[in-house]
Amino acid sequence: MKHILYIIFVVTFLFPYSSLAESSKKAETLYENGQYQEALDAYFKVTQKGQSANLYYNIGNCYFRMDSIPQALLWYERAYLLDPSDADIRYNLNYARSKTIDKIVPEEDLFFVRWYRGLLNQLSVQGWTIAGILLFALSLISLCAYIFLNEVRLRKIGFYSAIVLFVRVILSNVFAWQQRSLQFDHNRGIIFSSSVSCKSSPNEAGKELYLLHEGTSVSIIDRSVRNWLEIRLSDGKQGWIPASSIEII
Repeated sequence: MKHILYIIFVVTFLFPYSSLAESSKKAETLYENGQYQEALDAYFKVTQKGQSANLYYNIGNCYFRMDSIPQALLWYERAYLLDPSDADIRYNLNYARSKTIDKIVPEEDLFFVRWYRGLLNQLSVQGWTIAGILLFALSLISLCAYIFLNEVRLRKIGFYSAIVLFVRVILSNVFAWQQRSLQFDHNRGIIFSSSVSCKSSPNEAGKELYLLHEGTSVSIIDRSVRNWLEIRLSDGKQGWIPASSIEII
């Protein structure tokens, strides 16, 4: 009976992870050998079993090696959503952006906004969650020190440490929630058409405001018109483009 339970455990829990690791290793080998299309196919098979920032990053690398910049940007952006703290993802994302035609100068954010965004992106959802758990454990230890120790100085240290740590627990949970919300906020996309005219209204008769090219990142602000999307660029410009010209991040 024990042997049967062991076999069931291996097949149910360990085999899928072993299969996933084997598939990832195969894809990595193909990539290292310069077989980028084959590596891409292997990575997409892995996506059927789960997602991760590293997996999306590797898919982006395959597309970049194949000179498909819009696809590379799409998958780098998806990887960045899952782990904005990864320096390699940020570097490759910015490098791929430098290969696009449209050079858009973003609007200047307030110092506080830049600082807050930088702090938020220090860790991923998992990172902030783990940080929150560890800080909560430390706050409980500090609270126990306040309750059970006899020395007044140590009790004061425990009391104030517990307050500070608990505040940080709340902040960690807020940051984790915000990072999670960004992952499900499908209001950004990458232009996939070689070029697309941005219109003043959601129809072909609308006035042409400017031209966008493949690889440009845009924010979606209105989906209410069938087959059209109202978009905003990082420099604040707005307009309407056909929904078929964009791939949602």
